[in-house]
Amino acid sequence: CALVTFGRLTIEQTEAILRDQGVDESQIPTLARVARGAPGLAFALRDDEDWARRQQWLADLVRIAEGDHLAGLRFAAALAEDRDRALLEERLVVWMGLLRDAMVLSSTKRTALVHNQDAQEGMIALARALDISRAFAWMDAFERARRRVRGNVNLRLIMDSLVLELDEAQA
Repeated sequence: CALVTFGRLTIEQTEAILRDQGVDESQIPTLARVARGAPGLAFALRDDEDWARRQQWLADLVRIAEGDHLAGLRFAAALAEDRDRALLEERLVVWMGLLRDAMVLSSTKRTALVHNQDAQEGMIALARALDISRAFAWMDAFERARRRVRGNVNLRLIMDSLVLELDEAQA
């Protein structure tokens, strides 16, 4: 059995697939950009529950960046108790995407380069709360947490460690 990894599609290719599948034309640009070349993710985000969950994750990240340490600890405990590794990794990927967009928006002021077009207020708040060195430290912390999730480390330890790393990067 061989693992075959497929690369991501371009935004234009993703838009074409969504269009071919009859997705509402007004949703296509946002879904294609947010999904970053993953048509399956774009289709999943059409579900109101998935979209609402993603919006909550973005709001959580902004609260943590603005210094709400209690929110960080609460979300760490809730995620660890859920025991859903795939969902935790998905959240980390969403956060990394938002953080990337905040750094791009902060340094270039070009909204056309931003994937998460729907979350510009959150990106602006992140850019205000985190300078570029802290943003890179957070990105590294998220990537370490993703590796740990894949490495079958205890989820509570991963999340507690992540919250502490983010707090340390704030100082």
